[in-house]
Parts: sequence; structure tokens; C-alpha cells
Amino acid sequence: MQKELKETEVEVRNNVLKVAGLITICLALTLRTDWILGYIFGTSISLLMFRLLAVTVDGAIEKGFDGARALVFKRYLIRYLIYGLVLYVALHRSYLNFLAVLIGLFMVKFIILGETLYKKFKDYLDSLVEK
Repeated sequence: MQKELKETEVEVRNNVLKVAGLITICLALTLRTDWILGYIFGTSISLLMFRLLAVTVDGAIEKGFDGARALVFKRYLIRYLIYGLVLYVALHRSYLNFLAVLIGLFMVKFIILGETLYKKFKDYLDSLVEK
């Protein structure tokens, strides 16, 4: 795996685990086990899907155009099939809160967007200080 891709993946994963740990502790204080289990389940699947995406990107870089297109399409379908199964399980199991699973599934996206907004805001403030 390329060095930059690996570093980015590790950074995002560590930030997701930090925030998820904090949220899990807050949920534990509410004593709602369905929310805790749903959130942990959704976040775990989100991290696994992020890893699968990183492996797909790495594999696609090493292949030619047609091979990369086929690989990306197959992995895309696999990821959405897994998401569908996760949502199906969340809907049909009473010990998992569906909303908590959805929030967990979006954790990687929330972290990436949050990091980007933080960096943009920091750059903006730095540009104001320089003037």
C-alpha cells in the first residue's frame, strides 16, 4: 500500500476510534444498551468499509484501466451489499437501535468532513492573523 494512503487511513481510523470511544462512554452513562450496541456495530462496519475502500484504491492503482474498473465495480457492489445486510439486521434485531447504527455508519464521513472543516477554518484564521 502506498505510504500516503496508509498514513491517511491510519489517521482517520485513529480519529474515528477516539471520537467513537468518547461517544460510547457518553452512551454508557445513559444505560441504553440498544443504543450502545447499535452505535458500536455501525461504527465497526463503517471502519471495515473504509478499510475495504482503501484496499480497493490501492489495488486499482496497481492495475490497468479495464482491470481497475472491474475491481472497483465489484468492490462497490460488495460494499453496498454489506451495507444493505447491516441495515437489514439493524431493522430486525431489537437489541440494536436503528438510528444508532446509522450514526455509526456515518462516523468515518463525519470525521473526514470535520477534519477538513477544521483545517479550512484554521487556515482561514491563520490568513487573518498574517494580514
